Amino acid sequence: MKKIVYVLALGMVLGFASAVFAQAAKPGQNVMTETVIISPETGTMTMTMINYRSGNDYRMENYKGQGSKKTLQSLTIASGGFIYVLDPVQKSGMKAALNNPMSGQKDPGKPQETSWAKVMEEKKAKGLDVVRREKEKWGGREYEVWRETKESKAYVDYYLDKNQMVKRVVSYDSKGQLQQDLRIIKYEVLKALPAGALDVPKGYKIEDMSHKNPGAAGGGGSKP
Repeated sequence: MKKIVYVLALGMVLGFASAVFAQAAKPGQNVMTETVIISPETGTMTMTMINYRSGNDYRMENYKGQGSKKTLQSLTIASGGFIYVLDPVQKSGMKAALNNPMSGQKDPGKPQETSWAKVMEEKKAKGLDVVRREKEKWGGREYEVWRETKESKAYVDYYLDKNQMVKRVVSYDSKGQLQQDLRIIKYEVLKALPAGALDVPKGYKIEDMSHKNPGAAGGGGSKP
C-alpha cells in the first residue's frame, strides 16, 4: 500500500511542476521557483511548492498551507539518475531509477527545453492538441494563453507573461469545470543551489525500487 501511495504522490507532484520545469533551468543555471495552488471552492491557497533545479537534478518541497504556517507534506529529490519520494512525517520513502517504470518518468538524457516554442513543438510531436488562444487579462496584466486538450477532452490553459515565462496553469475537466489553479509566484536564478539541497536526509527508511519491476514482490526497507 505504501508503495502505491508514493507512486501516486510522485505523479501528482511531477504533474504540478511540469510547466515550471519545462523552462526552469537553462544549461549552467540554478533556479528556485515557488508555486501555490488555489482551491477552486474557496479561492484560498491550499498548497505551496518550493522547487530547486540544476540541469536534470531537482528538489521539490510540498507544503500544506502557505507562509509561516505551512507544513512540509512530502519531499522529492532527483539526482544522479535516481529519484526519491519521501514522507517527512513517517521518515520513510521510495527510491527508483529514473528509467524504471516505478518512477513515473524517464531520464531525458538531455537538458530540459527552456523555450516555450520548443516545449510546444515537443507536445505537438507527441500528438497532443495544443493551440494558441487570444490574450487574456489576469491580475491587471495581459497574458498569452496556450491550451492543451487531452484525449478525455479535459484541458489545461498556460498563461505566459511578456518574457514567455509560465505564470499560471489552470486545469479543467471535460465539462469545463475548474479543477486546479496553479500560480508561480517566485522565480529566481541562483549562483548555486542551497548546500545539501540534493542530499537525501539522514534517518529515513528507504525502500529501494531501482532494480524492481512494477508488481514485483516488495523487499525490505533500507537506508540511503
